[in-house]
Amino acid sequence: MSHVTATRQVPVASQRESDPVRVAVIGLGRMGSDHVERIVNDVAGAAVVAACDPDEGSRQRHERRFGITTFTDPEAMLDGCPVDGVIIASPGHLHVAQVLSCLERDLPVLCEKPLAPSVADGRQIIEAEVARGRRLIQVGFMRRFDDHLAELVATVHADEIGVPLLVHCVHRNPSVRPTYVSENSLDDSLTHEIDQLRWLLNDEIVAVNVLVPTSTPKAPHLADPKLILLETASGVLADVEMYVNATYGYEVRCEVVGSEGTASTHIGEGPMVRRSGQVHQRVDANWGQRFGASYRRELAAWVAGVGSGRITGPSAWDGLVTSHVAAAAVESYRTGQRVPVDVLETPALYQ
Repeated sequence: MSHVTATRQVPVASQRESDPVRVAVIGLGRMGSDHVERIVNDVAGAAVVAACDPDEGSRQRHERRFGITTFTDPEAMLDGCPVDGVIIASPGHLHVAQVLSCLERDLPVLCEKPLAPSVADGRQIIEAEVARGRRLIQVGFMRRFDDHLAELVATVHADEIGVPLLVHCVHRNPSVRPTYVSENSLDDSLTHEIDQLRWLLNDEIVAVNVLVPTSTPKAPHLADPKLILLETASGVLADVEMYVNATYGYEVRCEVVGSEGTASTHIGEGPMVRRSGQVHQRVDANWGQRFGASYRRELAAWVAGVGSGRITGPSAWDGLVTSHVAAAAVESYRTGQRVPVDVLETPALYQ
């Protein structure tokens, strides 16, 4: 039986009646800096009071711009600055120690994916949270707060297209960082589709097969694009086109084929214009543009959860299962074989 954590939508403008939620941010790279700016400008009921990053230039920029206290060491920040919740946006290999440090202090956490670099590391986090007896962790699967995808999920769950049979997903990026390696499209980028499918179908993934066609000449050092075939426990087949050097823009789409019809997210943004013998439509430039509103809703939901003492977004268990499937995808890519995925037994805390 699937145990996919439900996600409650919270309006961006939600306002706490008490004092603002005091937020600390670990990691001031692109993601952490964006979170600081969104909380300051767009999320009511919260205030960023501290941030941590080893880069002095980044710390100084945030001190000047937002007037927040910054630290080089997360432990020093958590010990020296009273906070109500922590956002972790540091590199993935640092997440385990930082999440566990927050749990030791009973601090709610919004942790960017991946929750942990391995399933074994993820289990450490699960054990620590279960020992606390309540959910303190929300994982940064912001697509659950996207209007387009939420409408698709509602349509499928309402049985408007009958029994889901097939799912087609597209995930295209204009380009990736120079340090990106072929496995990153599976253990990093694909994690969004894995969580999206579990949420969409309320089902678990039981096998994965990664196929690699001719690589794009734009990035000959990478195996890009990839076609990933995922199988669920109920027999649904989902294909994911993962293309991280598509060059033309950022595009995420999803279509569900059911026994009574089909449903899909919108294709493209803005109006489709037909003029002078041509058709054109705007394409998002990057993930920040496409999912900006989703990140704001995600933060608003987490802030509301911190304020109420009840975290309801994607759980640490969702993060662990996603890493479990992603690890199988990496194995499939390296071996060229279909890889079965064991369905993990869900602890009672996450059921």
